[in-house]
Amino acid sequence: ENLFIRTLKSTDEGVAFIVETEGVKLYHAGDLNWWSWKGESEEEYNDMTKRFKEEMKKIQGEHFDVAFVPLDYRQEDRFWWGFDYFMRNTDSDKVFPMHFWNHYSIIKKFLKMDCAQEYKDKIMVITKKEESFNI
Repeated sequence: ENLFIRTLKSTDEGVAFIVETEGVKLYHAGDLNWWSWKGESEEEYNDMTKRFKEEMKKIQGEHFDVAFVPLDYRQEDRFWWGFDYFMRNTDSDKVFPMHFWNHYSIIKKFLKMDCAQEYKDKIMVITKKEESFNI
């Protein structure tokens, strides 16, 4: 009765979820990310960029109490693009990086980057498998 779920199209597999219940609003990106890779064609890059930004427009300016967003080291120097775009276009209190495949150091690397400075206090630093947080 008090549970509301919306989805967004993924730029890869599945969907992203927005869940609202008992006054709490959560975002889980799933595989919705700005997947950009070295060596991709201009057409692939433009298609991915367009699809990602179209989905992000649907939640622009929304507030999330907790969000889960990809920060995937496999994208090399582009690993932060989708995360940064999400942070700059939503109002999120606590954001958990995901899709970093046990490469926990990518979170600390990102926190040191200039682009993350204005919102770094919102990023939850995960340091080990099965870590838990009280928020």
